[in-house]
Amino acid sequence: MSRPMETETEMRSGPRTAYLVKRYPRFSETFIVNEVLAHEAAGATLDIFALSHSTDTHFQDSIARVRAPVQVLPHKGLKVESFWQELSTASKKLPAIRAAMTDALSEDVVMVHQASVLARALVERGIEHLHAHFGSSPATVARLAARFAGISYSFTAHAKDLYHEDVDRAALLARHGEGATVVTVSDFNRRFLVEECGFDPRRVVRIYNGLELDRFPHQLPVDRPRRIVAVGRLVEKKGFDDLIEACGRRTGTARRFASLDAWQRSDSGIASGCSARVRRRRHVAFWLRLRSSPLRAASQRTGIGTAFRRRCSRRSHSVSRASRPTSPGSPK
Repeated sequence: MSRPMETETEMRSGPRTAYLVKRYPRFSETFIVNEVLAHEAAGATLDIFALSHSTDTHFQDSIARVRAPVQVLPHKGLKVESFWQELSTASKKLPAIRAAMTDALSEDVVMVHQASVLARALVERGIEHLHAHFGSSPATVARLAARFAGISYSFTAHAKDLYHEDVDRAALLARHGEGATVVTVSDFNRRFLVEECGFDPRRVVRIYNGLELDRFPHQLPVDRPRRIVAVGRLVEKKGFDDLIEACGRRTGTARRFASLDAWQRSDSGIASGCSARVRRRRHVAFWLRLRSSPLRAASQRTGIGTAFRRRCSRRSHSVSRASRPTSPGSPK
């Protein structure tokens, strides 16, 4: 006897997943929004939790397409009475919290409180898996909340949460050590986690940050101007000042360049330095807090795209990604 065809509702049913992030939404973290949208397009039911409110004043249009509800966890003005009241309430609804509390003794009290509130919400909503961006405080809260709720968790590690000089590798390994799968965005990161930090290679997965390719249709780069589009936050580690300096050295060949800062407010020192160079060289232009629609249009009118990162100290970003010719929207 053949198996009845599943209804759309049945196909879309499955383990309910929650995302935990530092702040939501963030103007620059389009990769998280793209990830959420991809899961929802595949039929997943998601919930989003944030450790604090967003401080951004501008947002990408794609955020409006996210269907998942968002809840900001309590993060200010925690009183001792409130903390113990939360633990008392949670102990009645979370059978695993008493045994797991020993793991929380060394953690920040606000994070423990957030983990308890989050764990209760996970159980009440029937959520079976928790995923965190990034490997820092969100991973800590996710680890505790998952233990309190008795569910699985995972986290994505990116860059600063791996290479910053303040990263505690032992603490990072502890967040991975209880069966958590770790996703990271490059093979370099994966090797670092396995070879330098002692992560289990069977539970470290490389998944590139994704783009909605249908929003970047292929167009042959015929007769495009020799123009560079560079996208990122205007902070030192992105190397925009070096890129601008390199562009300035090519003005003798009558080439025109444009460097686009498409994200959020920049470090004042870097901004002032770059602004001075802009005043001296008319071939550089900045588009601040640019949304994705004009950025896509700009990428279709240029012949070169850059992913430029300055080579920093050994414990910071140890790999620089030099610009190379690309055809936005074309196969690589």
